[in-house]
Amino acid sequence: MVHLTSNMTGYKSGVATRFKKINPFMSSNHCVSHRLHLAGKDASDKVTYFQKYEKTLHNLYGYFSRSHNRQDILELIYLLFY
Repeated sequence: MVHLTSNMTGYKSGVATRFKKINPFMSSNHCVSHRLHLAGKDASDKVTYFQKYEKTLHNLYGYFSRSHNRQDILELIYLLFY
């Protein structure tokens, strides 16, 4: 059994298809963790609260990632509370 990611399991030219030409008894499947992530992502895309939450996190990341001074301040805040 071979565990593959989605970009490797294409039915025409994916790696799994190529292996199956060599060994037709081979089985392949998506990684369970990857499938769970995709299911959660698909479900959260349909919930407005999660869309807003994800957008807020992306905005925060963008704000702090573009400035070393802001990162230093964020680290100081972290150290104060933890």
